[in-house]
Amino acid sequence: MKMIRVKIWLIIALLIFLSTSVVSGAAACEQENAAVQYCLTDNNLHVLINVIMAGERAFDPCTEETEDTYAFLVKQGMEMLSGTVAGVNGGEFSLKIEVVEESTKKFTKSEINDILAQTDDTKKNYIVVFPQASFAELKRDYPAAYAKDMVKKPVLGYESYDYAGSGYVVIMAGEAGRVANTAAHEAMHLLGVGDIGFDSIDASLAGRFDIMRYGNKRSADVSNIHIYMMLKANKSKKTSQWKDMNDELLKFSKKNGLNYSKPL
Repeated sequence: MKMIRVKIWLIIALLIFLSTSVVSGAAACEQENAAVQYCLTDNNLHVLINVIMAGERAFDPCTEETEDTYAFLVKQGMEMLSGTVAGVNGGEFSLKIEVVEESTKKFTKSEINDILAQTDDTKKNYIVVFPQASFAELKRDYPAAYAKDMVKKPVLGYESYDYAGSGYVVIMAGEAGRVANTAAHEAMHLLGVGDIGFDSIDASLAGRFDIMRYGNKRSADVSNIHIYMMLKANKSKKTSQWKDMNDELLKFSKKNGLNYSKPL
């Protein structure tokens, strides 16, 4: 009889564990209206970014030498963050970025302004991307973007971190490679990773061409330290800032090393 009770308790414990794992994984992906859907299961992070490309130059070719449009390069840049990286939670971590792009033709300028201004979480939210848009254009055609209080409802690496509501990104870059890498840099902000800027951080935490270094968009490689910062931002709802986390990141780095991603 005692053995039967033990077996029953073991079965109950196993069922609770499995139901908790499934529910926690499913719950993380049930943000169907969020601008950035953050789906975390074990060491796998699948991020869906609902994007509207907007602005006068969004679908223009980036250069005369290529037919690739700014919109195409932005999508490509965000998604090239996808990959696997070692040294997270004792193993390999998989990151997949998927940009779900809505055709701009579905929305008028007025509707895009309404999306940027909305605070109703029951409506679908988007990240509106303005490639090569001037602030004069935003002020004229998209006043909701121009006037948006980014400190109170940020998507670009300010103090608090909210990936659920609508927001916008302006991509200003010339050559094709820099457009894609700048888009990757901004996508990292959407995942809660702040700029390195001119902050004094330990050199071992980020390479010279790290994607988050201010003014340096040469590489779109993701490191295990970036992943650590993403996970912390999602848990704390605060953007992970390098200068504030220097000692914590050093401790993580000494234990796990600095590893960069490989393509999926």
